[in-house]
Amino acid sequence: MEEVEHKLDELLHAQANNQNEVKKLQNENKELKDNYIKMLDQINIYINELEEIKKQQK
Repeated sequence: MEEVEHKLDELLHAQANNQNEVKKLQNENKELKDNYIKMLDQINIYINELEEIKKQQK
């Protein structure tokens, strides 16, 4: 019975570690997504500025 309890403790510990790793990866993914959105927004700003410059040169 002790062996079963020990194995159960190991599994619960492994599950907790897995949940922590998933949460960490979710946070990293959110940060990457947020940074990607910021980059796209900045690219849009540059495109709009370039289009405005192009109009002014005509």
